[in-house]
Amino acid sequence: MFLFFIYNIFSYLGIIFFPVIAKIRIHKNKENLFRINERYGYASQIRPKGELIWIHAASIGEVNCILPLAKNFLAQNKQVLLTTHSLGSVIFLNNKMPLGAIHQMMPFDCPIFIKRFLKHWSPQKVIFVESEIWPNALYYSSKIAEVYMLNFYLVNKNYNQWMFVRPLFTFLLSKAVKIFTSSNQMQNKLLKLISNQKVFFLNHTKYDAALEGKDNVVELLKIKDRFIIVFASTHAGEEKIALQAHLILKTTIPNLLTIIVPRHLKRIEEVKNICKELETVVYPEVAIINSTSEVVIINKIGILTSFYKISNLAIVCGSFMPNIGGHNPLEPATFSKPIIIGQYNYACKEICDEMVAAKAIVVCLKPSDLISKIKEIYQNKHSYLGENALNFVVSRSGSSNVALFNKA
Repeated sequence: MFLFFIYNIFSYLGIIFFPVIAKIRIHKNKENLFRINERYGYASQIRPKGELIWIHAASIGEVNCILPLAKNFLAQNKQVLLTTHSLGSVIFLNNKMPLGAIHQMMPFDCPIFIKRFLKHWSPQKVIFVESEIWPNALYYSSKIAEVYMLNFYLVNKNYNQWMFVRPLFTFLLSKAVKIFTSSNQMQNKLLKLISNQKVFFLNHTKYDAALEGKDNVVELLKIKDRFIIVFASTHAGEEKIALQAHLILKTTIPNLLTIIVPRHLKRIEEVKNICKELETVVYPEVAIINSTSEVVIINKIGILTSFYKISNLAIVCGSFMPNIGGHNPLEPATFSKPIIIGQYNYACKEICDEMVAAKAIVVCLKPSDLISKIKEIYQNKHSYLGENALNFVVSRSGSSNVALFNKA
């Protein structure tokens, strides 16, 4: 296939630049120096005996969504290999890794590295998650294993980019045994490209992950007699929105406590500076919240759900500023919490639209409306939101069934 051939020419030429790219990423703390050989396809662990399932997910969000599936495979005495790209996902898996699973960094997408990786691990099934389409990994995996694509979704920008190389896109998709997507829109697009015998609608596994995560949450802080608002996964500009809301609302809600959980911990100093005029503590540097504390900033990865559990209201961020797309609203839903999300929620638009229809979430069309929405929830005018949110998740769970991953 001509375009695939051209891609491989560039991937072979990339061998010259991969060491430079790796050094830059190590310098920026985006790679682990001691695991960099894994990026060249060298295994750092021995392959266990038995049928092996390779699941690749890019980063933290995608990894979290497939943990129930990985555990289900392990429960059937299958071996499970998880690969990721990001260093953040490695840190996340330090606490979340299913017992018996193996983790490796995903090799660079060059035939030499991919073949070396596949020769060692020799998987029987390969599952690529969401938008992970690496031509060589997909193509060479399909030569030795059954390939599946799970939670498949491309935002319009990425889809349009692939359509510029439509023959290559179609060629790669055809290598999958089954493609599962939770988007009706995405399913319709795929059906125009490949056989309908390969494309299936399947609810996202994030519903299963959200429900499973709920059962393992520990309350890290004991906070009594406070109305707690969690601003979850905030990006630049959203902490100011949270702070302005707090300053206005604290006269109406005298026991208000605002918890800010930045999406990227490297911004902690910036966030602390924004909140410096208020009585602010940083967790876990300070683990005691007294009655005068107004704002808590979370400086630790992987504990957001603990604060959802103790909250009265969850505000899902990444949705109040353009060009981010919003984050997962399902985790607070499992705790029966009222949820507010901003207007820029295109990354999870279908879920948000369905939740709105189910009266399970409130979409704030502009930041200036946020105050009134919070007041309404504080006054218990939307008492149905939390229960509806939980019912929404439960009704869509069950997609982490290993029986789905068979040719028949």
